[in-house]
Amino acid sequence: AYVSVRDSIADYICNELDSVRHTAVTCTVIDAVPDFVQQYYEALDIPVSSLRADAVVSAVFDLSRNESKSLFYAQKISVNEKVFTDASKDLLPGDTVGVRGCGKFRFNDVIKTTKKGKLRISADLYK
Repeated sequence: AYVSVRDSIADYICNELDSVRHTAVTCTVIDAVPDFVQQYYEALDIPVSSLRADAVVSAVFDLSRNESKSLFYAQKISVNEKVFTDASKDLLPGDTVGVRGCGKFRFNDVIKTTKKGKLRISADLYK
């Protein structure tokens, strides 16, 4: 496994981390992640009614708005690695959204507004 950490604590982690649960591990510091480990994603271009977090999550994972809201209330959604419970907040370009049990995506930006007033957004769904 690869873990990204700040340079200032990399040596400390390598010196102190010797097991994960009952499994012995070894650490080494590397400068760059190898190509075969890079995350792959599927580029999405989808319509949403608004940039509210619950609307975008429901569109990306093909959920109803109520299913999406229940995930927020159950604290199963994180935005930029922090638990996110306010379904009515708008997502910002560059936000990374993780949904426990569904997957993870990065919201890129609004591409355009459709004739009917919906927003067309660009997102990357991690595989």
